[in-house]
Amino acid sequence: MKTYIDTGKKDTRSGFGAGLTELGRTNPNVVALCADLVGSLKMQDLSKFKMYMWITISCAAIFLIVKYFEY
Repeated sequence: MKTYIDTGKKDTRSGFGAGLTELGRTNPNVVALCADLVGSLKMQDLSKFKMYMWITISCAAIFLIVKYFEY
């Protein structure tokens, strides 16, 4: 079993952003799709690191995409 070191308390969204960035550094197949939540989910570090892995669209566009594929 792998042992993990406690580095202190961190909110979940900061951990998500840090984990996503680290995954992007180690795996070229990672792509992030975000809908106006970059700041909330702390995803901006990945967008600075590898822009080609980054896709951001508006919530309205996501709504249209979902509606299109419902049929």
